[in-house]
Amino acid sequence: MPAIYSYAPAKAILFGEHAVVYGQPAIAIPIHELRTKVTIHALTQAAPGFDKVISPAIGLDAEITTLDAGNPIAKTVDLIKSHFGITALPACQIQIQSTIPVGCGLGSGAAVAVATLRALSSFLGHPLPDEEVNRYAFEVEKLHHKTPSGIDNTVITYGKPVFYEHGHDISFLKIIHPIDLVIANSGVKVRTSETVLQVQKNHEIDPITYSTYFRSIGDLSQQARSMLENGETGNLGDLMTENQSILSKMGLSTSKLDELIKIVLTNGATGAKLTGGGGGGFIIAMVDEQTKDNVYAALISAGATNVHKIRLEKQL
Repeated sequence: MPAIYSYAPAKAILFGEHAVVYGQPAIAIPIHELRTKVTIHALTQAAPGFDKVISPAIGLDAEITTLDAGNPIAKTVDLIKSHFGITALPACQIQIQSTIPVGCGLGSGAAVAVATLRALSSFLGHPLPDEEVNRYAFEVEKLHHKTPSGIDNTVITYGKPVFYEHGHDISFLKIIHPIDLVIANSGVKVRTSETVLQVQKNHEIDPITYSTYFRSIGDLSQQARSMLENGETGNLGDLMTENQSILSKMGLSTSKLDELIKIVLTNGATGAKLTGGGGGGFIIAMVDEQTKDNVYAALISAGATNVHKIRLEKQL
């Protein structure tokens, strides 16, 4: 039997991180330049239920049955078995390869879940529809983030920019004119669940201030949506920088993130912010055809890692 494989992209949040957990809208985009690949190899000489997972990026090489019940891969396999009403998979090896950095806010966990769900269901001869992939990936996200908003699994499942509000129907974002972006890694890993918990505690201590922050961020998401869908993106960078200012007030930025943002703004970016949970991870900067190479080079010179030029293509 030939190998079965599936891909899933990374994601970045343009506007709305943290506020989206509190009912505010957010805008997220897929990053197809970074992706996870899951390959399923049938083990024809082994008995059903003998299943291995290999993921070099996290040093994992083990049989599924030896994984802790809270392991995301084990959870994904259990969801597949439950969906198809089987007690064991045909013997196979699940190989996970990814160019998405782990623990940096780009949705690496959701990408692994989405790609694994698709690959395993195809291996069983019945590929899951996007709606089912999204629903099950959200269940896996609960292991990563405790109280996930659902934005990561949604944008990664569908591979399209989304305007996301928890509890509302998925709204795919129209992009009238392509936009250019640059992302860069601060080099600091952080679990999104930790920063979500930090914001939750601060919200409990000072609900008035934090509710104001969330509403302001939600307003920026609404303004950004209007700009993108009307093709009037000249001030989009200003909104990103304003979003960053609020996130900084919430204690989510760091000296390294601030340094990288200053570098990109000095070298031609029209706006920039952290993307993801904060406390580390990536920044994302708004650039154009004339400035993107300069911004990219400045980040490389400053020692930033995982620097990528991204184009958000027209979406109608």
